Amino acid sequence: MTNSSTRPCLRLGIGPFMPYMYVDGPDDNPIVTGILPAILDIIFNHLGYCYEYVTVPSRSGGFRLPNGSWTGLVNMLLQKEFDMSGLPLALTHERYQALDMTEFLYIETWTAGFKRPVVQSDISGFVKPFSEYVWLFIVAAILGVLATIWIVYTSHESIVKSKNRGGRAESDHEGTPNVTQESVLWTIALFLAQSVTKLPRGNSVRVMTGVWLLVSLILTTVYRSNLKAMLILPKVVLPFDSPEELAESRIPTWIPRGSAMHTAGLKSDISPPGSALARVLQHSISLDQSMDISWGVRDMIAGKHAMISPRGSLITIMHDTFSKTGQCFYYVMSEDLLGTVQLSILLRKDSPLKAELDPIIRRLREFGILDHEYKKQVANATECLKPIGSQGARQLRPLDLGDFYGVFMLYAGGEDVPER
Repeated sequence: MTNSSTRPCLRLGIGPFMPYMYVDGPDDNPIVTGILPAILDIIFNHLGYCYEYVTVPSRSGGFRLPNGSWTGLVNMLLQKEFDMSGLPLALTHERYQALDMTEFLYIETWTAGFKRPVVQSDISGFVKPFSEYVWLFIVAAILGVLATIWIVYTSHESIVKSKNRGGRAESDHEGTPNVTQESVLWTIALFLAQSVTKLPRGNSVRVMTGVWLLVSLILTTVYRSNLKAMLILPKVVLPFDSPEELAESRIPTWIPRGSAMHTAGLKSDISPPGSALARVLQHSISLDQSMDISWGVRDMIAGKHAMISPRGSLITIMHDTFSKTGQCFYYVMSEDLLGTVQLSILLRKDSPLKAELDPIIRRLREFGILDHEYKKQVANATECLKPIGSQGARQLRPLDLGDFYGVFMLYAGGEDVPER
C-alpha cells in the first residue's frame, strides 16, 4: 500500500501479528488489514508522509542470535532496508538496547489457550444444594439434637421408674425401652422424612422431637427445591487455568517462532529453575522448530498442545472462528504466564521520526481511538470469553447416565413417604 503525499515516502517493515496486522498475498504486493493500517493512515495523513509496506520474508519480529546478529524484522531495520516497523512489537531488553521505540500503542500479556473442555455430568450434585458450612451446621445440629433427646429421654425414664418403684407400672410404661435406639430413630428418621412407628414418651421428649420435626421440615423443603437443578447441573473441568496448573499438567506447549516469548524461551535464565514458567517451557515443542501459525492453532483446537501467545492474538482467533462457525473451540487461561509488555513501533537509534510520532500516538491512546480500533477487531469473541457452560441456549447437551447417579444413590438410601 502506498499513501500519496508531498513529503518523502517512508518504507514500513511489516509481518503478521494478530489482531494488529494481517498480511496476505505475495511479498511484493501484500494485502494488509488489521488495526495498524487504520492507525497508520491517521498518523501519516496528519504528518503529511506517504508510506509503503515492505514485507519481511520470514514474517517474524526477529530475535538476537548468540553471535550478536539479529533475524527477521529487527535485522532488516538495522540494515536500513526500511525506515520503521509498520506494526507494534513487544519491548524487550535486547530490542531496547539495539533500537528506539515510540510511545506504546497497546499493553499485552502472554497467556495460553487450549481445547475447550466438554461439559460433563456431576454426580456430586446431590450434596450441592447446601454449602459446606451448612452441611457442617446440619451435622452439628443432628448430633446436638440426638444428645439432647437421649439425655432428656434418659432423665424421663429414670423419673418414671422411681415413681413406679415398689408398685405395678402403668400399662403405657410396661417394658424397658431402648433409649439409645429410639433417640437415634426419632433424630435420623425425622430428618430424612421417614415414618416413626413409636411415639416419644413424656412431654419433654415430645417437645424436643416436635421442634426437631419443624427444623427438619424446613431443611428438607429447601434441599428438595434445589436438588433437581443441582443433579442435572453440568460440570466443567478445565485442564489448567494458571501457570502452575499448566506446568503440572505436562501438556506440550507451542510458541510462535520469533515472538518475544520464543526469544525468552531460548534462554536458560528466563526464570528461576523450578518456577512454573521454566517448567512450562520444558515441555515446549517449538523452541527449535519452525511451524506456521495456522498449524499451531489447528493442533491447539485439536487438543494436541497448548498455544502460548499474546492474549490479544488468542482472542482474535476466537473472534475469527466464532464469526465463521458460531462456535467456540478453545478457551484462554484466566491468569498470565508473563506480566504486561508494551507494544511499540520500532525505530533505529536517534531516528527523527520518534519526536513526530510520539505526540500523535499519545493523543490517539488518550482519546480512546486505539482501544476503539482494537475492539472492532475482536467484537465477536465476547461469547467465547464467557464462563464455559453459560452458553446453554446455544449448546444443548443430552443427559447421560452420569446425570442420574445422584438420583440412584438417593433411591438406594430409601424412599420418601408419599405426601397426603
